[in-house]
Amino acid sequence: MELYKDIYTSIIVIGASGDLARKKTYPALFELYIHHILPKQFLVMGYARSAKTNIEFQNYLKLNLIKLYPLKQNDINEFVLNCYYSHGGYDSIEDVHAMNEIILKLEESYSHELELELKSNNINNNITEFEEVNDNDEQQQQQNINNNSSSNQNENKQSKQSNHSNKSNRIYYFAIPPNVFIPIAKTIKNTNFMSTTTGTNRFIIEKPFGMDYESCYALQADLNILLDEEAIYRIDHYLGMYGVYICVLQCVILYLY
Repeated sequence: MELYKDIYTSIIVIGASGDLARKKTYPALFELYIHHILPKQFLVMGYARSAKTNIEFQNYLKLNLIKLYPLKQNDINEFVLNCYYSHGGYDSIEDVHAMNEIILKLEESYSHELELELKSNNINNNITEFEEVNDNDEQQQQQNINNNSSSNQNENKQSKQSNHSNKSNRIYYFAIPPNVFIPIAKTIKNTNFMSTTTGTNRFIIEKPFGMDYESCYALQADLNILLDEEAIYRIDHYLGMYGVYICVLQCVILYLY
């Protein structure tokens, strides 16, 4: 069974230049990074309407994170190297397609590096085995070669399965207003964005998920047309707000009386 940390993961932050991403999303991702909870190999692709270059966005991230974590500048520099940015409209197939092309190139680059690493490890293993075999007689040599060959194949299979993976998972984080949930979800679907990944796709949708039952139900119905239910994770700030207020008020009344 593959651990999530061994699978290359692309985290796509939709609305990357907004307040929610600046105050909450990127600081939270940085916390996961410094506590070694993120996958070993990952990228964070920001997407928003604000026209920024990749370098401008990285500098923007650095300044914000340094304010929050003044003693973590080296970690911030390392983290930001994994952060990228692409801008465009939420309903623009061309702009979202361009972002996908950048992500694909980065994922393919990692896959190529992984393939070279595995080949190098195999060559080194074979050289070591050959040197060890030379110290034995011919009969022992043949036995060792057969045993080592079988063992090496099993180890390589286990290594590929447990320590490395050519898969690439994707997490889409919607840090945007509710009125653009559907346009960006529709654009992602229409660009075949999800079909280009070799792993799983997951969608985290934050902000008010509707203002009441009717709007929540309508939003959910629209999303279910575009996305698989099992791939959607919701974070809502307001839908249960009044219920919490009532509970707090009751606690205060009970305490006072």
